[in-house]
Amino acid sequence: MNIAFPYMDMELAKFIAGLPRELRFQGSYADLLKGKGKSKVLHKNLYSSSMPDALSMKKKQGGFAPLPLFFQSADNLNLTEKIILQSGLADSGINMSWIAQFIKRYRQENQKASNWFWYSQVQAFKLFNLLVLAVWWESTFNGKSVNKLEELIK
Repeated sequence: MNIAFPYMDMELAKFIAGLPRELRFQGSYADLLKGKGKSKVLHKNLYSSSMPDALSMKKKQGGFAPLPLFFQSADNLNLTEKIILQSGLADSGINMSWIAQFIKRYRQENQKASNWFWYSQVQAFKLFNLLVLAVWWESTFNGKSVNKLEELIK
């Protein structure tokens, strides 16, 4: 089972995968792939009574987060790398050499336009999550109050 989202719990994923198909989506697989099936059936049934019909009946639109576009900017990518690598994350026991290698690989792969869309999205989310973690660490453990990310660079 491939879990694409960074914080998804395996136990939850196995539970959802074990549900009968009718509770997960309605229609054929082909319909679902064409956007004609009804997905998240159990979820929508659970919350439909507490949401306006305009929301509960709304067709899923998918999600596009433009993080790869954000990281295409050399300034944004450089700032992100500096914040992560200069943060106190190493004090937590995180393998900073692995993180440095990940960022280096991200830089190389970010240059390629031929990467699969979802692969690029997942890698950008990983980088963004590292940035969030670094900012959180600096704020929580090092007591830094930050209004602009640039303030975190030493």
